[in-house]
Amino acid sequence: MRTQKVLKNVVIELLLYFLIGLIGFFKIKYFILYIGSEMNGYFQVINNVVTYVFLAEAGLTSGVIYKLYKPMATKNYEDAKALYKGAKRIFRIIGIVISLLSIIALLLFPFIVDARGNDLFIVMLSFVLIVSSCLISFFACSQAYNAVFFADQKKYVSISISNIVKIVGDIISLIAIIYFKNLLTIALV
Repeated sequence: MRTQKVLKNVVIELLLYFLIGLIGFFKIKYFILYIGSEMNGYFQVINNVVTYVFLAEAGLTSGVIYKLYKPMATKNYEDAKALYKGAKRIFRIIGIVISLLSIIALLLFPFIVDARGNDLFIVMLSFVLIVSSCLISFFACSQAYNAVFFADQKKYVSISISNIVKIVGDIISLIAIIYFKNLLTIALV
């Protein structure tokens, strides 16, 4: 049973990552074609800064998953429920820390990127939109739900949902960039 769950997790995860990678090839090509290499560069900088800011999570998700393994395996749902409630609290605190780090990063953006005027405004607003969309999972409890799925060896459920949302978002981003030709449309998606 456990081997089947692991195999199911691996197959679904690899398939979805393959689709994301395939879409990514087209995405970069069309981003450069429709918004230019400079705006695409700004988009890449935004994504890198977001990645660094989210390092504040510091592996706490893995710690929560580790603590949930035993209660989920033994079907001790009272302990799992208590750990889940604690995880929600921890993830909200992490969300606040990430929010504060994002504000600091936002203030540093004029020094990080070479954009001026309207381009700088677009880059900064795009950063705020992208960070906000990533923070939703910390404040809306989906990080804690994911930890429960991972601990119950049903990682495929969580990964499938998040990757399907990413695939749909990437496809909508491609359509939006072709139609609107603006970095903000990507951030809004």
